[in-house]
Amino acid sequence: MDAAGVTHATEIYPGTAHGFTMRDTDAFDAPGLRRHWARLLPLLARALPTGKDAPWGVFRSSVVRPKGGEGACQAS
Repeated sequence: MDAAGVTHATEIYPGTAHGFTMRDTDAFDAPGLRRHWARLLPLLARALPTGKDAPWGVFRSSVVRPKGGEGACQAS
């Protein structure tokens, strides 16, 4: 990525295993999931179009607001 001149970030989530965002696996880690969404949603907001014509607008308003419970996070 550096050689290609691409702006990027690599994050390591200590104490988590591959698949830590999947609630139905032994790897699930609620704090890791919260951190994942806290980092991912702002990235998507910056990178994807917004407004009523955005093709992902319906997805954004419904799917990224999981129901409460362990591991859920609220996004605006």
